[in-house]
Amino acid sequence: MKFPAKNYAQAFMELGANEEHSKRLFEVMEKNGDGSQKNKVVKEIEKLIVKKNKGHFYQVSFARTSEAKELESISSQFGAKDRFVTNVAPELVAGVRIVRDEEEELDLSFTGKLNKLFSN
Repeated sequence: MKFPAKNYAQAFMELGANEEHSKRLFEVMEKNGDGSQKNKVVKEIEKLIVKKNKGHFYQVSFARTSEAKELESISSQFGAKDRFVTNVAPELVAGVRIVRDEEEELDLSFTGKLNKLFSN
């Protein structure tokens, strides 16, 4: 990657973050050979938008796929300004791991408990 995803996202936000700028951003990324990194840049843009709106970015990892009812229950726990993404992480074995703003982590997974048990 010629430029880090954070740099592209920051430039996009400073320009005003509109549809015209998003098209231009992706053109510049392709020109610089960074077209394959679009997902990373979009994630960074999401984080900046949430931060600008004084919310939090949560990443919720489940050991197995979750039903719509469970996801709805979890989403109701977050504020309107917050953004959360979910993913399946089989390495957790069982449970859930929640990361807030990539700074704080609540690990309620079986793997996390085992690691904590044997780290002493």
